[in-house]
Amino acid sequence: MTGSRKRIAVAWIAETVSVALLTSCGLLGRDDSDAKLEKGKPLDLAEFTPEATLDLNWRTRIGKGLGKKYIALAPRIVGDLVVAADAYGIVEARNRLNGRVEWSARVGRPRSKGFLQVRDRADTSFVSGGLGAGEGMVVLGTTRGEVIALSAADGKELWRTRVTSEVLAAPSVRSEVVAVQTADGKLHVLDVKDGAPRWAYDSQVAPLTLRGTAAPVILDGVIYAGFSNGILAAFDISTGAAFWEQRIALPEGTSEIDRLVDVDGTPLIFGPMVIASSYQGVTKAISRANGQVLWELDLSSHISPKTGLRQVYIVANDGVLKAVDAELAEVNWEVETLINRELTEPIVFGNYLAVGDHLGYVHILAQSDGRFVARRKMREGVRSPIAYQEGDLYVLANNGYLYSYSVERD
Repeated sequence: MTGSRKRIAVAWIAETVSVALLTSCGLLGRDDSDAKLEKGKPLDLAEFTPEATLDLNWRTRIGKGLGKKYIALAPRIVGDLVVAADAYGIVEARNRLNGRVEWSARVGRPRSKGFLQVRDRADTSFVSGGLGAGEGMVVLGTTRGEVIALSAADGKELWRTRVTSEVLAAPSVRSEVVAVQTADGKLHVLDVKDGAPRWAYDSQVAPLTLRGTAAPVILDGVIYAGFSNGILAAFDISTGAAFWEQRIALPEGTSEIDRLVDVDGTPLIFGPMVIASSYQGVTKAISRANGQVLWELDLSSHISPKTGLRQVYIVANDGVLKAVDAELAEVNWEVETLINRELTEPIVFGNYLAVGDHLGYVHILAQSDGRFVARRKMREGVRSPIAYQEGDLYVLANNGYLYSYSVERD
């Protein structure tokens, strides 16, 4: 099997591995749920006493939706705008308060397919990786290996740069550069003014990887990036010189599936440390100053962690949502009832956190103890991260509908 075909196959391979993980993690002890868990089905949602409500402000549709390739395109807040894209070339800026169209742009069109391109004939989507924003622009990547910058003010295309492979994570825009990771294991750093290449780093790509890459993080003149070989590294933003490299997980096992250790979640900066998880590996807190390991926890994840109330919120590969003390590396609480719902990465706001799932639910939980405080069902599943601004959640469903919800305490 060629490298490209291996990458195509990894989506359903990962699902099979996730189901197997459930039986190996001691989560099947409940008599009333064994059968569902064994079949990879979600548990019934538990009843709870609501402490808040999700009130719909407005709903609108962005293009044709996200397609069937497990593309996730998180909306971005840019001032008074919420910017969202579909997977087929449409990018729109909506007024954050009423959903009115402020500008609309098309960055390309689906290509015609050859007779043998069965997978592409079923789904011609090409926008991937989500939206980055900063420096007065919105930046996105494509499966065609293009990085495209649009003006945040009017959607006008500012520049377009070809990189070495498909872009599967949101570009990072800060400090006059655009940092992009590509599926071939490279980190590209482009000039924010015209997209001209500044420097690139080439990691060693594993024979088989998850379909996705971590979005790089830019802070204080340093770029932090995780790679499919299980490495987290810190680079000088100007020169590309590596300050340090730290292995989050070591590939082990006899099969390529066993050796999957991708760092696909965006690294989390927490004070003097950077926290990253690997698939079939662990979660580590690394010193930003020298790359030394500060703590390690036996917790695998391919989803970006988030922080709040001095805790790190992690969706483990087995589907359990956990809150970890960011300094002591102790699990403060965990929620097992969302297993097999393919949760989005958490979004933290106020005293709450929110996650979406593939069945179309948005769940609001208390950061203090993980109890459910609100829930809302939509018409379509959610795989894109949720955005938040000033009391409102912005949820892009897989069918392209963008929802704005206000979170109101009861």
